Amino acid sequence: MRIILILLLFITSLITEAQNAELDKRNGFKEIKLLSNANEYEGLKFDKVQEEEHKAIYSKKSGYFESIGEIAIKDLSVYTYNDLIYRYIRINL
Repeated sequence: MRIILILLLFITSLITEAQNAELDKRNGFKEIKLLSNANEYEGLKFDKVQEEEHKAIYSKKSGYFESIGEIAIKDLSVYTYNDLIYRYIRINL
């Protein structure tokens, strides 16, 4: 019974990893990586400090991150903690 449970867990982890790779291939900004330093990106500018200490929001500079493929991007917000990116939100036209 333990062997079957371990095998099912292993197969589930492989399927989840394959799905994540496919999503990474098709969606999102390839240039912006989670847990990277926001100051490394020339196209991001500091916008404001969030309520909590060490958190900040960055937005895109004009002329940068204009589209994902054929989809135009109106706005982009990048959320950081200690300047490390933990989330980004894009707003489409």
